[in-house]
Amino acid sequence: MIKIPRIIKNHEKAILGVSGIGVVLIAWQLIGERTNKIILPPLSSVLKADYTLFASGMIWPHLEITTIEFLIGLAIAIAIGIPVGLLMGWTRKVNFALDPLLSMTYSIPFIAVIPLIILWFGIGITSKIVTVVFIAIFPIILNTMTGVKRADESLLKVGKSFGASKWNLFSTVVVPGAFPYILSGLRLALGRALVGAIAAELVASTAGLGWLIARYGGTFQTDKMLAVILVVALIGVVSTEVLKKAESHFDAWRTQR
Repeated sequence: MIKIPRIIKNHEKAILGVSGIGVVLIAWQLIGERTNKIILPPLSSVLKADYTLFASGMIWPHLEITTIEFLIGLAIAIAIGIPVGLLMGWTRKVNFALDPLLSMTYSIPFIAVIPLIILWFGIGITSKIVTVVFIAIFPIILNTMTGVKRADESLLKVGKSFGASKWNLFSTVVVPGAFPYILSGLRLALGRALVGAIAAELVASTAGLGWLIARYGGTFQTDKMLAVILVVALIGVVSTEVLKKAESHFDAWRTQR
């Protein structure tokens, strides 16, 4: 009996998180049982629809397409965003040249750009990947740049006093110090990338989870629509939690100020 409070304290975050989700799910079930099923089907109906979608194989091709769009777009955003962020944080001239463009582009609502991207690249997978890149790249650039600018000044001074070159300082002090910030940017970008893929599919597509959501919503199959939305939410939660673990592992590298 004495150990129970200690166990609860050690796992407080997980217990409270699961409890919060549990309360929402129970409320969903109870409200859904007393509401028009088209407006809000109960959780049990949504889970049954999920089982049917997976068991029949209906959802798998669409899940594959959205996953490909999501992963390729995120990979391109990482490949571009990290080098740009490092350069903007480390080189003043690059920062002066790109910062106004970054600020201007970042302020544009991404949903307003999706129709233009689809007009340029069509309704196929390319437009979805471009949308993901456009949405996901900004937190990567901004967080990477912040990490570079928050490099440990004392370590930089020590390196300079021993005659270290700019490249040595950059590769041994700046980049490792910026790594936790880069992971934070990736965590933010991951959620935005998933939203971008789904949003682009909602606007114009012939396949994907977003297309399924639009199809079921347009035919008032609310249970199936919510079933697909639940799958998207689970993908986002699992992916974010994985990056959170990695982020906490490298958090000791973060410069304290």
